[in-house]
Amino acid sequence: MRALFLSALPPDSRPRAAPRYGAGGRIVGARAHSSAAYARWKASAAAEARTCWGDNPPAEGPLEVRICAVLPPPKAARPIAGAPRRWAPRKPDVDNVAKGVLDALTDAGVWGDDAQVVSLSVHRCWGAVAPRVRGGAATAEVAGVVVYVAPVAGEPGRW
Repeated sequence: MRALFLSALPPDSRPRAAPRYGAGGRIVGARAHSSAAYARWKASAAAEARTCWGDNPPAEGPLEVRICAVLPPPKAARPIAGAPRRWAPRKPDVDNVAKGVLDALTDAGVWGDDAQVVSLSVHRCWGAVAPRVRGGAATAEVAGVVVYVAPVAGEPGRW
């Protein structure tokens, strides 16, 4: 399992609209696009991920990804050092965090395509501390996103 650290959360942006096509394949409705802030974040996150991933080749086969987004707590609720983390029921939505992180890791070359991700777990919590990953070990205390990537062994079980 490899660990990566992204120092900033994806910006909370509106979902990217899907294009609508008319006769002859022309786009007649909303255009698919991202905000400029999202594009800047994705480029920065991809650069951080490339640094963390190092010279490793892109991961192959089915992958499991675990994402832990740690948000800075609101000023009224600063945690005490050593206290357990609490869930953060606020924006950005976990699905937007996951989409941004998966897009950035694809751009970074961590894998060939995010379709390889067959198991995804996303958590979002408050905390004054989040593990910064250096050399595969969580060390520092800052807010951000920690991502674990691992190959999936075996076949899926029955429901």
